[in-house]
Amino acid sequence: MVIFDRRDAFEDTDSELTDVAAECHKLYESDRFQEDVADALTGVVRQYLDVEAVDAEAERVIREFMAQEATGACFQYRNQIVTNADVDLQRGDLIEMVSARDPEETIRYVVHSADPDDTGVRVYRVPKSDDEDPRMMDHGAGHVMHDGRFTVDRSTRDLDLRPFEIARRLWCGDLKLPNEPAGETVRGP
Repeated sequence: MVIFDRRDAFEDTDSELTDVAAECHKLYESDRFQEDVADALTGVVRQYLDVEAVDAEAERVIREFMAQEATGACFQYRNQIVTNADVDLQRGDLIEMVSARDPEETIRYVVHSADPDDTGVRVYRVPKSDDEDPRMMDHGAGHVMHDGRFTVDRSTRDLDLRPFEIARRLWCGDLKLPNEPAGETVRGP
């Protein structure tokens, strides 16, 4: 299962793609990078825009959007050039992510499939409430590798359970993770 694979863009480079992804992550996370790109575009945009038809505010909006697109390219390359083997993601692994909206919330996923040569994994999201079932979605391997909000617990990969069942039982609280201290069972978020 490949969500997107952009490795072919780098077929003529000798750079390690994990290093390229790490650099793209730094650029993506840098507000200063986006500001510098917007500033650098000033002369180029003015060279091609009809400055009589477009005022300074419209030009600024165009430049800032172009800078966001450059940052978006860094996001895509970070996420889509690293393989599951690079991150050591396998079926049954538990991925935990701190929510970007609420740093107090941890979102948990169980890997359903992770071809070592692909750049993404299919996961089941551990439900938030009793009336939900685990939902399937995708994650880019590079996102998991480079974004500090993610951690991977590999202790669930050898359980004799389907990933859907791991996700469901994690929420219900009737699954003891191999790395949990004795007497503690973690229920969903």
